[in-house]
Amino acid sequence: MMSVVRLKRRYNLYYVSGIENRKNMSKEDFESQMKLVTHFDTIDEFWRTFLHLKLPSELQLKSKLIVFKDKIDPLWEHPQNKFGGSIYIDFKVAEETDEAWQGLVLEFLTCFNNDPYFDNFINGIEVRRQTIDSVSMILWTVDCETKDIKSLFGILKSYVPFPANTNYTFREHKR
Repeated sequence: MMSVVRLKRRYNLYYVSGIENRKNMSKEDFESQMKLVTHFDTIDEFWRTFLHLKLPSELQLKSKLIVFKDKIDPLWEHPQNKFGGSIYIDFKVAEETDEAWQGLVLEFLTCFNNDPYFDNFINGIEVRRQTIDSVSMILWTVDCETKDIKSLFGILKSYVPFPANTNYTFREHKR
């Protein structure tokens, strides 16, 4: 009998279908569009779900997949998110896009190579199909320390197969 390999914590996977105008949407309307797909806390549960998900290059326009630590909602207003921001990594849809998303998810689930600081700095990740030919990967941060964001991106570039010349932008969450 195989032993169960537990992750450090439980995670939730959400899906938001393609919605054209989220900017004028109320928090309640957005929450009603966000569907909890599953939660998982073992490697087997993760792979059982992840292998059946659409890859970023296959997502419907304006839709997103979100993986968050349990008990932290993927909303700016959540107490664990409200003083943070989001790191946006934008690039064209290509073969590397799907591989980069898989690498980012694995880094997140393994606590950024078991780095306790960055594990505590990131609450969740998402991938969003922006347009027919562009994708954004987003990391939700606990706070807005610029040096931490630059350092994290440098570490991610060494572990995640982002396409060459991938850059990031950072936006503080609305308070």
